[in-house]
Amino acid sequence: MSSDGDFTIAAYNNGTYAGLMEWNADPVGNTPGDAFRVLDRLSDGWGMEAHMTSPVTGRTATTRGHTAVYYSPYGTGNLTEGTTVYIQLCAIKGTTERCSIAYSGHA
Repeated sequence: MSSDGDFTIAAYNNGTYAGLMEWNADPVGNTPGDAFRVLDRLSDGWGMEAHMTSPVTGRTATTRGHTAVYYSPYGTGNLTEGTTVYIQLCAIKGTTERCSIAYSGHA
């Protein structure tokens, strides 16, 4: 995690970079703050989906229904500055999910 709270979770499929989740704590240019999105890089039938597990906001970013290479829209919403966030990245295929642990940063 960087000092400003930003962090990234990378996903690999058999050693090949498959995608990521990126959390942006503060706005920069056209990138919103308190926001995350996912990237699916492989045309392997799997997508990427991320869930904010804490605080419980219901925020999700997903590539479901899109072909690779695809960035999801940002999941956004204001959080109190300094709030610790936990986000989990999952590889998804139909009803199957393969998820990381939840990683943390802050707003």
